[in-house]
Amino acid sequence: MLKIMLIDDDPNDRLLVVRELSKELEGVEFEHVTDPGSFSQAMQNDECDLIITDYSLRWSDGLKVLKEVKSRRPDIPIIMFTGTGSEEIAVKAMKMGLDDYVLKSSRHYIRLVVSVKAALERAEDRARFSVLERRYHHLFNNLPLCVYRTTMDGDWLDINRSGLDLFGFGSMEELIQKKAQEMYCDGSDRVRLLETLTRDGGISGWRVRMFKKDGSCFWAKLHSRLVRDEKGDALYIDGIIEDITRLVEAENELRQLVSTLDTVVEHIPEGIVLLGEDHEISLANPAAEKYRESLLGAGVGDKLEKIAGRAVEQYLVSPPAVLWHSAVVDGPPRMLFELAGRRIGESGSGKGMVLVFRDVTGRKEFEEKVHSQEKLAAVGQLAAGIAHDFNNILTGIIGYSEMLLLGEEMDVKARQKIEAILSNSQKAAQLVRQVLDFSRKSLSIMGPLELKGVIKEFLKFIERTIPENIHITFESEDGSYIVNADETKIQQVLANLAVNAKDAMPEGGELQFRLSKISVSPGSEAISRDMQPGDWVAVTVADSGSGIPPAVRAHIFEPFFTTKGISKGTGLGLSQVYGIVKQHKGFIDVQTETGKGTGFIIYLPSMDEPSGAPGKDNVKSIPKGHGETILVAEDDNEVLELFRAVFAELGYKLLAASNGKDAVNVFQKHLDEINLVITDLIMPE
Repeated sequence: MLKIMLIDDDPNDRLLVVRELSKELEGVEFEHVTDPGSFSQAMQNDECDLIITDYSLRWSDGLKVLKEVKSRRPDIPIIMFTGTGSEEIAVKAMKMGLDDYVLKSSRHYIRLVVSVKAALERAEDRARFSVLERRYHHLFNNLPLCVYRTTMDGDWLDINRSGLDLFGFGSMEELIQKKAQEMYCDGSDRVRLLETLTRDGGISGWRVRMFKKDGSCFWAKLHSRLVRDEKGDALYIDGIIEDITRLVEAENELRQLVSTLDTVVEHIPEGIVLLGEDHEISLANPAAEKYRESLLGAGVGDKLEKIAGRAVEQYLVSPPAVLWHSAVVDGPPRMLFELAGRRIGESGSGKGMVLVFRDVTGRKEFEEKVHSQEKLAAVGQLAAGIAHDFNNILTGIIGYSEMLLLGEEMDVKARQKIEAILSNSQKAAQLVRQVLDFSRKSLSIMGPLELKGVIKEFLKFIERTIPENIHITFESEDGSYIVNADETKIQQVLANLAVNAKDAMPEGGELQFRLSKISVSPGSEAISRDMQPGDWVAVTVADSGSGIPPAVRAHIFEPFFTTKGISKGTGLGLSQVYGIVKQHKGFIDVQTETGKGTGFIIYLPSMDEPSGAPGKDNVKSIPKGHGETILVAEDDNEVLELFRAVFAELGYKLLAASNGKDAVNVFQKHLDEINLVITDLIMPE
């Protein structure tokens, strides 16, 4: 219900007002105020929606009433309806907040109704505006962001509580002591802001560094708008400032982390490929790019469907399992890889997958070398045992054959037969020596050996046996190449390698001998983990022949392994080379490619040049004895009997022992008689 307060001490005038307003307004309740008491009580009740007051009152006047009402209820609409006022009073009242001034006469009653309606509408508008204004102020003062208004000159016109807290000021009065441009750590940022606002009218998301009251700087994000008047002149700048210091620090940390990860990914030796859900390559590090053609067959932006003939999904494993899959690229050259992959997130999440792979060709070849050396060592132990026993048998055959040939009464045919026995026995003994060379059990006479001269002399020898369609070359740098070696066995190594090279080039080709020096430093990569740091001499024998297939290469040093036809090779040549090199504390490496040739590289420890050349023993005839005593320790009875027969024929006295223990006893018993001791290396007891 609409409530209207009538302040008038003339009852007739109040009646006329009630009558006229009731005609136009329904449901109006009037409150009559006629004296100071009722006025005071009405002010305390505070229940009316509009006030109509006379100017001339016996107990007051309209201006005093207006002042009292506005002091208590500044928003209530009030109309002065009087017949005793003046234009001066009307102007003064309007300045004090009067809504309308209506003359009290019969012809103006209708205008009073219009004025009341208009005043009520304006009151409703003011009420709505007041609500909006309160909401605005609440929002303005409670926003967690700095909201401000400044002039183009930098004077602060307004700022909310969050803004004051952001800059560290306690009040607006404290803030206005500084210009806005003084709050920029870099003054050029403020200049740039004004230029952009003048040109574009607004900015959004600018990042600048600003000062706090205490002089510290923080990172701020600015959103600003230039407000102009109707003429287009600049009025003020409205804006929002957000403290993004933590965000910037987090971004810097993230950039540092990304940079670190990029560095790791760029330099990690494993290949890393990032795939989308549709298998499109979105990232590939340099290690992956290196094998893009040979393994992946695709680059960044391409779809990767298969790797080494297998679907990509076959290389994927689910966390936390780690499983490396093998992949072989036939080449040439043939390469071996290990691959592992994982999905990023759940399948179908759209995050894709990551593949990691590494080239393990060198490692696998090294492992094969180690395995081959271990197998050769085992075979060597077995071969040594067999060769030792077989050598004892041959010793008896050769010894007795030579003794028979010493007799002059033998006829020609018998002599020829024994010579044939001796010849074949010596061939068998040569095979035994090759086996012993492989097993590193044969006797070597070691001494300083200059390899350059040895190879030159050897080349003079083989030039007469190598076909003319094979061109032989020798390369070496200046200087000496001295090793501690047995010259005969080194020549045997060169001969075996040369023969193999010749057989690999039936149509002719190039046979190269090279001498070089290498230095192995601690921690550097060598051909073998057992290769000690120091200076080494490298002897290379290379041919341009057919090369060695991978399946054959794994067995080339095994005794009796041969790819030659029946009666064309014993299969002991390379195994003998391997054994002799190991006897000399050296290493051997093979570099071969099918159809392009093979190179054997022998590494021997280098030694300093000796001060004097080693002498050579004079060759003497078999000495005859004069009853001197020789102690022979041998566990093989047949060999022992051979010693008896030979030494008796040569005029020596023989003391025999079948094992080491017996030999010591015999030696102690005949200490003063024994002139020489001959003993087997391996015997029971």
